[in-house]
Amino acid sequence: MCDTAEYLKNCQAEAERDKVMAEHGLVHRSAGDFCLNPRTRRLASTQQHEEGSPDAQIVAAKPMVVMIAVPDSLPRRVFSTAADEIWNWLDDDAARRYQPDRGAPFFRSKAKGMFGGAVIEERGNREPTTYLAIERAGVIESATFDKVAWVHGGRLYYHAAAIVGRAWQFVGFCCDFYRSFAPNEAFHFVLAIRHTAGALLCGFGQGWREPNDPLSSAEPCVEPGLRFIRSSLRPAMPPDEVEDLVRDLATDLGNAWGHREARCYAHSQLDPKRPFATASFQNFTYSR
Repeated sequence: MCDTAEYLKNCQAEAERDKVMAEHGLVHRSAGDFCLNPRTRRLASTQQHEEGSPDAQIVAAKPMVVMIAVPDSLPRRVFSTAADEIWNWLDDDAARRYQPDRGAPFFRSKAKGMFGGAVIEERGNREPTTYLAIERAGVIESATFDKVAWVHGGRLYYHAAAIVGRAWQFVGFCCDFYRSFAPNEAFHFVLAIRHTAGALLCGFGQGWREPNDPLSSAEPCVEPGLRFIRSSLRPAMPPDEVEDLVRDLATDLGNAWGHREARCYAHSQLDPKRPFATASFQNFTYSR
């Protein structure tokens, strides 16, 4: 009887997670609306291109990176926006700092209310260019284009160090949040990338040739969109376990562009320890 009850509970949890994935547009990688939902549709870009140019058309198609964390059991409410606890926690810039760069807060803006929870936005002229949304049920979503990609010469470039660095920070934030507000909740993590077909991957560590290098053999991605899932992550994961998870994710990202290794880490012939390209991540992300 207990096994049956546990099975039915797991089936319900899986159905609820699938519903969340569908609501956030993260089900079909080849769909034209992959990654698109009411929040991500509002994402803007500060990158300026001549109207009607190939570069402007690429930006208008809304390439982006979306990350989402979904609690395993999807409790009905993890926090209340009527209490000071969530706002004090989010406003503590000194504590909301995560690897690979603990020298700067994950987000530089202050949190505010939204329908169903709280949101932190970094804005261009009017619409957000990057955001982190936390729903009362514990679903956490973040999306950006400007901080992970750029367009030049009719080509879309995704920045490996920026994507992996932000994923690292996002997982750190989620572990921190769930430890504070839902300590017994494991969670699913999803990294999704939109409009990858024809895009090039750049932003590598030392010892790797960037795609604009004349001797580079860079090939564009052939997949219409990418989605990477890591299941049943524990909020109490130690830092080295989080780092291993991120390196594995970075390898999967590189594989999608035909690489055998994660190139946002230094080449092994240059440094056998293969450190993460933190400087490349910082220079690209914080300049936007």
